Amino acid sequence: MTTWSLEALLEPVSTEAFFGDHFERQRLLTRRDRPDYFDGLLTLDDIDRILTTEESTRGEVSVVNAARKIARAEYLLADNTVRADQVLRLHNAGATIILNHLHTRHRPLGELCSALELEFSAGFQTNIYVTPPRAQGFHPHFDSHDVFVLQIAGAKQWRLYGTPIPLTLKGHRDYALQEDPGPVTEELKLNAGDTLYIPRGLVHDATSTDETSLHITVGILSWTWFDVLLEAVEGLAASDQEVRAALPRTFAGARHDQQDFRNRFRNLVGRLGDVDTLAIRERFAERFIDRRPPFLRHQLQALAQLDRIDLDSFVGRRPFLAYLIHEDADGIRLRFHRNEISIPLHASKDLRHALETEGFRIRDLPGELDDKGKLVLVRRLIREGLLQPLG
Repeated sequence: MTTWSLEALLEPVSTEAFFGDHFERQRLLTRRDRPDYFDGLLTLDDIDRILTTEESTRGEVSVVNAARKIARAEYLLADNTVRADQVLRLHNAGATIILNHLHTRHRPLGELCSALELEFSAGFQTNIYVTPPRAQGFHPHFDSHDVFVLQIAGAKQWRLYGTPIPLTLKGHRDYALQEDPGPVTEELKLNAGDTLYIPRGLVHDATSTDETSLHITVGILSWTWFDVLLEAVEGLAASDQEVRAALPRTFAGARHDQQDFRNRFRNLVGRLGDVDTLAIRERFAERFIDRRPPFLRHQLQALAQLDRIDLDSFVGRRPFLAYLIHEDADGIRLRFHRNEISIPLHASKDLRHALETEGFRIRDLPGELDDKGKLVLVRRLIREGLLQPLG
């Protein structure tokens, strides 16, 4: 069984080569000649089950066809519930079915996103595309976020064009559809088991071959330096009344002193250097931590056996665990799962070992806590969903 990670998506390309040569720079195609490579992640049967046995709404399923515009009324009821029968009829007539954010409903995709988030310190999302034979869902366009394309079943012929806006931002979405994309710069075929990385801004489109195509688009929702600058400016405005002052009443007039305007602007920009960038970084890190859902599978069982945990019990951190430790003279603040707890300062070494270790015997915690303190700490961390009993 594959443990999904960035390394697994890139194999045999190393993560170092990806970040050094491709991320935010150029596409990367990984061919494998292994149609079963993504087995266990998603199948056409999973799509059939989700569409036909689970109720979906407008935000979860959509239908597109490059050959004609499909109105939502063709497959939605008045309450925005998806009509699965009509979705499948439209698909049979040439339309692509899109399942949006399926990682929130399909556990293997959720685990994939959680693993990747730890690699990038960024949010991830998945959109699923089921395209019938010899069909195209979209005209040439670019995305405002980087994506990994995982071909699960069938094949698609991809056409790559230029990059009119390198490193696009969300505000560039209005320009995403390219009515005149220019010449094709590269054509490539993606077969089942292959991975294609596309940096944001690269114009592309794709057409299925002679069989139904299923692929996953894994989107990287990175924060950018633009986001940091916006936060810095907002912070400066909150503390500096000159930033909040109105523009000179004569600025729109023909005789306004342009040099004075430029000098005042430069003076205000220079004050950004005094903004607490460490605090900004910490706020972004907290947002990253807070928006990640906890993986609490078997927590009911873990709580039920909490009283039976002893010094010889084996425990370990939960998978895809993300947390922040704030340590100062007053103690330790541990942030996780939109929650924050306090831990005594003398438990620092034991706490860090527990959160960084996949499996250990409680007795072997290496810090300053005595046996009773070790049990108190571990039981607390199990209760909070940070550790889990093993074996």
